[in-house]
Amino acid sequence: MKKSLPVLKEVAEDVFLAAIPVPLMGQVNCYLFRGENGFTVIDTGLYTKEGRDLWEDLLSSGIQIEKVVLTHFHIDHIGFAKWFQEKYHVPIYISSTGYEEMKKRRTGTYSDWVLNLFQQHDGLQVFRTAIEEQIEVEKQMLHVYEFEPDGLLEDGQYIILGN
Repeated sequence: MKKSLPVLKEVAEDVFLAAIPVPLMGQVNCYLFRGENGFTVIDTGLYTKEGRDLWEDLLSSGIQIEKVVLTHFHIDHIGFAKWFQEKYHVPIYISSTGYEEMKKRRTGTYSDWVLNLFQQHDGLQVFRTAIEEQIEVEKQMLHVYEFEPDGLLEDGQYIILGN
């Protein structure tokens, strides 16, 4: 009989959901695929104390993480990648395109692009408060982009997720 894992919901055989809390949005769904060498984590959630506590509880239960695969560069999906890499020496993978966007985020110029986009399409007034709040969150968390992935994925490339 397989051991149940804290804070995880099994959604398919050997595939688990970890709902990581995110302010303003509720949660980000991260997935863990069980494999012979440990779990592959798909996305990591926004870097918050609540999220860190959840991941630490999970890791202290004895599970091993083989690798982290990031679906894209948004802060609520990439937030714990650097933490996994530095604290637990877990390799991190992202697409080459995602990595290029990640590097742009390090400069902090992304918020200007978002504001200009909404302004061009007359959406700035309607969404101003939400956009400004999100930009503030991003500015305070630029550090999550300050790491180098261990591998880049190219279009059409296959990667094994768990078994």
